[in-house]
Amino acid sequence: MYVFNLHANLPITFMKITHTDIFRYSIKMEPFAIATGTMYYAQNVFIRIHTSAGIYGVGECSAFPFITGETQETCLAMAKDFAQLLKGKDALDIQGRLKELDDFTISYALSIFGVALCA
Repeated sequence: MYVFNLHANLPITFMKITHTDIFRYSIKMEPFAIATGTMYYAQNVFIRIHTSAGIYGVGECSAFPFITGETQETCLAMAKDFAQLLKGKDALDIQGRLKELDDFTISYALSIFGVALCA
């Protein structure tokens, strides 16, 4: 993948992740009912990842606790952990960043279960 510096028309070969903005927001909606519960608000988390090149990317987590068990709080907690994990890393190495996130969530879940099992 090549990203170009628009001012110098040169390819950028390294783009450091400098920081991540994390926002919680709720959107009122018509009640959405399924067998396991009713939702009155979409409980979302929005993120913006900033880079040293002044380029940013955005993402969103739409928690659906009745189906996945994810809540807005768990999305916020993971977003904060992910932000710390990715800070200072090369944003252009997308496969590397995705592997780190995958490895982190596996070890994160294993460590939680390990603590619970040892308690």
